Amino acid sequence: MSHIRSLLLIAILSLIVVTAPEITADASDFNLDHDDPLDGNANVDPEQIIDMSVKVENVVDQPMSFEMKILNDDDLQSSGIDVWWSHNGETSLTSKSNTIPKVDVSDNSVKSGITVSVEATENAVYGDYSIELRCKDKDSEEFEEISLSITVNEKADVTLQLSENEDETGSIDINSQTTYEIQVNNNGNKLDTFTLTLDENEWDTEFESSQVTIEAFSSQIVILSVTTENDVDFGDLDS
Repeated sequence: MSHIRSLLLIAILSLIVVTAPEITADASDFNLDHDDPLDGNANVDPEQIIDMSVKVENVVDQPMSFEMKILNDDDLQSSGIDVWWSHNGETSLTSKSNTIPKVDVSDNSVKSGITVSVEATENAVYGDYSIELRCKDKDSEEFEEISLSITVNEKADVTLQLSENEDETGSIDINSQTTYEIQVNNNGNKLDTFTLTLDENEWDTEFESSQVTIEAFSSQIVILSVTTENDVDFGDLDS
């Protein structure tokens, strides 16, 4: 029985080999390579746009046409990064697209300056990312792929505010305690830890926790306690 199963498996694998399309990521007639920067690496700040380019070398004795495609633009958008083709090596492109339908390269020549624009939006998350590109021969199934690497730089920003349910001016009884909900906003693009401190106050004041760790573009509520002694008078203020 096992011998019969082995024969069936070999037959199925043979069929797959015969019927699979002839697709390769190592084309013989052309080369896809980094152009500017030469190593394909760049840094970008939030709310900044940079350009990165690739080049296509035609190594045969006849003209060739290629389709250029960005493969992971949707994934990058989820991290606050927009990418699109902005130049086809000859002219600037007027509309943002993840595809250039046709790039012509004459025989035994190089078409450079095929440009990807990269925008780190205000919500771009700190970290390293790859932009996956594909160059496909329009007259065959041959293609080559290459990656551009970008680092979104860190942006640190924090603000404090009273939570929506709190008034700026509260009241407290003598020899008593009251609490306030303080909202800590991490407006930066990276997980961060913040230390909370207080100026000197006449009344005892303290945070429930002196440190908070908050994800990028997120908020957390901390409790501030205010305690009075017997020696305070009606109408006394502390701020």
